[in-house]
Amino acid sequence: MSDQEWQSCKVCGAAGYELCPDCQVVRSAKLVCPPIFLKTDRAKLHTKAQSLLEYPYGPMGLIIFGNSGTQKTRTAWMIANRWIASGKRIACFDSLSFAHMVDRQFGNGDGPEWIEDVCGHDAVFFDDIDKCKLTEKVQTEMFGIVDKFVSNEKPLIVTSNTSGPAFEQRFSPNIGPALRRRLREFCKLVEFP
Repeated sequence: MSDQEWQSCKVCGAAGYELCPDCQVVRSAKLVCPPIFLKTDRAKLHTKAQSLLEYPYGPMGLIIFGNSGTQKTRTAWMIANRWIASGKRIACFDSLSFAHMVDRQFGNGDGPEWIEDVCGHDAVFFDDIDKCKLTEKVQTEMFGIVDKFVSNEKPLIVTSNTSGPAFEQRFSPNIGPALRRRLREFCKLVEFP
Protein backbone atom coordinates (compact mmCIF):
# COMPACT_ATOMS: atom_id res chain seq x y z
CA MET A 1 0.00 0.00 0.00
CA SER A 2 1.50 3.37 -0.98
CA ASP A 3 1.58 6.40 1.29
CA GLN A 4 -0.86 8.17 -1.04
CA GLU A 5 -3.59 5.65 -0.16
CA TRP A 6 -3.49 6.59 3.54
CA GLN A 7 -5.70 9.49 4.55
CA SER A 8 -5.83 11.78 7.55
CA CYS A 9 -8.77 11.33 9.87
CA LYS A 10 -11.23 14.24 9.68
CA VAL A 11 -11.94 13.82 13.39
CA CYS A 12 -8.53 13.65 15.07
CA GLY A 13 -6.22 14.65 12.22
CA ALA A 14 -4.09 11.53 12.60
CA ALA A 15 -2.81 9.76 9.53
CA GLY A 16 -3.57 6.09 9.25
CA TYR A 17 -6.91 5.47 7.62
CA GLU A 18 -7.20 3.64 4.33
CA LEU A 19 -10.54 4.47 2.73
CA CYS A 20 -12.37 2.27 0.29
CA PRO A 21 -12.30 4.21 -3.00
CA ASP A 22 -15.90 3.26 -3.77
CA CYS A 23 -17.78 3.83 -0.53
CA GLN A 24 -15.28 5.87 1.54
CA VAL A 25 -15.61 3.49 4.52
CA VAL A 26 -12.52 2.79 6.57
CA ARG A 27 -10.97 -0.50 5.41
CA SER A 28 -7.91 -0.45 7.61
CA ALA A 29 -6.79 1.57 10.57
CA LYS A 30 -3.57 -0.04 11.63
CA LEU A 31 -1.78 3.26 12.16
CA VAL A 32 -4.56 4.69 14.32
CA CYS A 33 -3.40 2.59 17.24
CA PRO A 34 -0.02 3.70 18.59
CA PRO A 35 2.55 1.26 17.19
CA ILE A 36 3.75 0.13 20.61
CA PHE A 37 0.29 -1.28 21.39
CA LEU A 38 0.12 -3.13 18.06
CA LYS A 39 3.06 -5.22 19.26
CA THR A 40 1.34 -6.30 22.48
CA ASP A 41 1.77 -9.93 23.47
CA ARG A 42 -1.64 -10.89 24.89
CA ALA A 43 -0.04 -13.56 27.06
CA LYS A 44 1.85 -10.86 28.98
CA LEU A 45 -1.29 -8.94 29.92
CA HIS A 46 -2.62 -9.40 33.43
CA THR A 47 -5.73 -11.56 33.85
CA LYS A 48 -8.22 -8.71 34.11
CA ALA A 49 -6.86 -7.10 30.93
CA GLN A 50 -7.04 -10.41 29.07
CA SER A 51 -10.64 -10.90 30.18
CA LEU A 52 -11.65 -7.61 28.50
CA LEU A 53 -10.00 -8.14 25.12
CA GLU A 54 -13.16 -9.61 23.63
CA TYR A 55 -15.40 -6.89 25.07
CA PRO A 56 -18.39 -6.80 22.71
CA TYR A 57 -19.47 -3.85 20.64
CA GLY A 58 -22.91 -2.79 21.88
CA PRO A 59 -24.77 -0.05 23.73
CA MET A 60 -22.94 -0.64 27.03
CA GLY A 61 -19.59 1.13 26.97
CA LEU A 62 -16.52 0.44 29.08
CA ILE A 63 -14.60 2.48 31.64
CA ILE A 64 -11.25 1.15 32.78
CA PHE A 65 -9.79 2.96 35.76
CA GLY A 66 -6.74 2.50 37.94
CA ASN A 67 -3.25 3.76 38.57
CA SER A 68 -0.80 4.58 35.79
CA GLY A 69 1.03 1.60 34.35
CA THR A 70 -1.78 -0.93 34.85
CA GLN A 71 -2.37 -1.62 31.13
CA LYS A 72 -5.57 0.45 30.87
CA THR A 73 -4.60 2.24 27.68
CA ARG A 74 -3.08 -0.85 26.08
CA THR A 75 -6.22 -2.88 26.77
CA ALA A 76 -8.56 -0.15 25.55
CA TRP A 77 -6.57 0.26 22.31
CA MET A 78 -6.71 -3.47 21.70
CA ILE A 79 -10.51 -3.40 22.10
CA ALA A 80 -10.81 -0.34 19.85
CA ASN A 81 -8.60 -1.93 17.21
CA ARG A 82 -10.72 -5.08 17.21
CA TRP A 83 -13.85 -2.99 16.72
CA ILE A 84 -12.18 -1.01 13.92
CA ALA A 85 -11.09 -4.25 12.24
CA SER A 86 -14.73 -5.40 12.32
CA GLY A 87 -15.75 -2.29 10.35
CA LYS A 88 -16.71 0.10 13.16
CA ARG A 89 -15.70 3.74 12.91
CA ILE A 90 -14.19 4.92 16.18
CA ALA A 91 -13.11 8.43 17.12
CA CYS A 92 -10.05 8.11 19.38
CA PHE A 93 -8.68 10.85 21.63
CA ASP A 94 -6.63 11.43 24.72
CA SER A 95 -7.75 14.43 26.76
CA LEU A 96 -5.00 16.68 25.38
CA SER A 97 -5.60 15.82 21.71
CA PHE A 98 -9.33 16.33 22.24
CA ALA A 99 -8.71 19.76 23.79
CA HIS A 100 -6.48 20.75 20.87
CA MET A 101 -9.07 19.59 18.33
CA VAL A 102 -11.89 21.50 20.06
CA ASP A 103 -9.76 24.66 20.10
CA ARG A 104 -8.73 24.24 16.46
CA GLN A 105 -12.14 23.30 15.07
CA PHE A 106 -14.08 25.96 16.96
CA GLY A 107 -11.32 28.49 16.31
CA ASN A 108 -11.68 28.11 12.55
CA GLY A 109 -15.49 28.04 12.63
CA ASP A 110 -15.91 24.31 11.96
CA GLY A 111 -16.75 23.25 15.52
CA PRO A 112 -20.40 22.24 15.14
CA GLU A 113 -19.71 20.24 11.95
CA TRP A 114 -16.73 18.55 13.59
CA ILE A 115 -18.81 17.56 16.64
CA GLU A 116 -21.46 16.10 14.30
CA ASP A 117 -18.75 14.16 12.49
CA VAL A 118 -17.43 12.76 15.78
CA CYS A 119 -20.98 11.82 16.82
CA GLY A 120 -21.49 10.08 13.47
CA HIS A 121 -18.90 7.46 14.45
CA ASP A 122 -19.93 4.08 15.85
CA ALA A 123 -17.98 4.58 19.09
CA VAL A 124 -15.68 7.05 20.79
CA PHE A 125 -12.56 6.30 22.84
CA PHE A 126 -11.33 8.82 25.42
CA ASP A 127 -7.95 7.77 26.82
CA ASP A 128 -6.95 9.35 30.14
CA ILE A 129 -10.13 11.41 30.17
CA ASP A 130 -9.16 12.98 33.49
CA LYS A 131 -5.43 13.42 32.86
CA CYS A 132 -5.37 17.18 32.24
CA LYS A 133 -7.35 20.15 33.40
CA LEU A 134 -9.69 21.06 30.55
CA THR A 135 -11.29 24.41 29.81
CA GLU A 136 -15.01 24.84 30.34
CA LYS A 137 -15.55 24.85 26.56
CA VAL A 138 -13.67 21.58 26.09
CA GLN A 139 -15.53 19.97 29.00
CA THR A 140 -18.86 21.11 27.58
CA GLU A 141 -18.12 19.64 24.16
CA MET A 142 -16.86 16.39 25.73
CA PHE A 143 -20.02 16.10 27.81
CA GLY A 144 -22.13 16.81 24.71
CA ILE A 145 -20.44 13.99 22.82
CA VAL A 146 -20.80 11.56 25.73
CA ASP A 147 -24.46 12.50 26.12
CA LYS A 148 -25.17 12.08 22.41
CA PHE A 149 -23.44 8.68 22.30
CA VAL A 150 -25.29 7.26 25.29
CA SER A 151 -28.60 8.72 24.09
CA ASN A 152 -28.13 6.91 20.78
CA GLU A 153 -26.98 3.67 22.44
CA LYS A 154 -23.48 3.89 20.99
CA PRO A 155 -20.59 2.73 23.17
CA LEU A 156 -17.80 4.68 24.76
CA ILE A 157 -14.41 3.34 25.76
CA VAL A 158 -12.89 5.44 28.53
CA THR A 159 -9.73 5.15 30.57
CA SER A 160 -9.20 7.12 33.76
CA ASN A 161 -6.86 7.26 36.72
CA THR A 162 -9.71 8.18 39.08
CA SER A 163 -13.31 7.26 39.81
CA GLY A 164 -16.11 8.50 42.04
CA PRO A 165 -15.82 11.92 43.67
CA ALA A 166 -12.15 12.20 42.68
CA PHE A 167 -13.21 11.86 39.02
CA GLU A 168 -15.88 14.56 39.42
CA GLN A 169 -13.35 16.96 40.94
CA ARG A 170 -11.23 16.83 37.77
CA PHE A 171 -14.07 18.67 36.00
CA SER A 172 -16.08 21.80 36.72
CA PRO A 173 -18.92 21.52 39.27
CA ASN A 174 -21.63 21.69 36.60
CA ILE A 175 -19.99 19.06 34.32
CA GLY A 176 -18.29 16.57 36.68
CA PRO A 177 -21.34 15.08 38.42
CA ALA A 178 -23.40 14.84 35.21
CA LEU A 179 -20.49 13.29 33.27
CA ARG A 180 -19.90 10.76 36.04
CA ARG A 181 -23.62 9.82 36.12
CA ARG A 182 -23.74 9.27 32.34
CA LEU A 183 -20.61 7.15 32.33
CA ARG A 184 -21.65 5.13 35.39
CA GLU A 185 -25.10 4.42 33.96
CA PHE A 186 -24.05 3.51 30.41
CA CYS A 187 -20.63 1.91 30.86
CA LYS A 188 -19.30 -1.15 32.60
CA LEU A 189 -16.84 0.03 35.27
CA VAL A 190 -13.68 -2.07 35.60
CA GLU A 191 -10.87 -1.33 38.03
CA PHE A 192 -7.35 -2.41 37.07
CA PRO A 193 -4.96 -3.35 39.86
